[in-house]
Amino acid sequence: DFPERIRLLNERLTLPALLYARGNVAILNRPGAAIVGRRQTGEAALALAASLAAELAAQGVNVISGYAAGIDAAAHLGALRAGGTTTVVLAEGIHHFRTKPAFKDFLTVDNILVVSQFDPDARWAPYLAMERNKLVGALASVLVVITSGPERDSDGE
Repeated sequence: DFPERIRLLNERLTLPALLYARGNVAILNRPGAAIVGRRQTGEAALALAASLAAELAAQGVNVISGYAAGIDAAAHLGALRAGGTTTVVLAEGIHHFRTKPAFKDFLTVDNILVVSQFDPDARWAPYLAMERNKLVGALASVLVVITSGPERDSDGE
């Protein structure tokens, strides 16, 4: 069940050789679009992410993103509210996955796939989030960035 897209891309990029998954693994075979962006963003950007995800879901496209607040959550919820599927790519081990309250009314065994490339007990860390981002893009046919931030904030972070 390993995604063919990752096998092909692994010739050019360093991608994981092992994935941990929970949910509907068949979603890996569907066309996918990644929608990503900032955690902290305006209402217009959140609405755009949700609307785009709903349109993609209506066309049978799986929506892929991280599991952060902001654009990631808006994209997942937009797809789910439209009756579509979504893939959550974690920046931690799969044993740490918990369904967020906003998702509870929409999730079924058929409409979600949770994926992690990290040891199942790995805790979230910024460098894992950066490493995870490659997998988000690799699982998708197209990547849409709704909003992004500066390379460094005012504190140099």
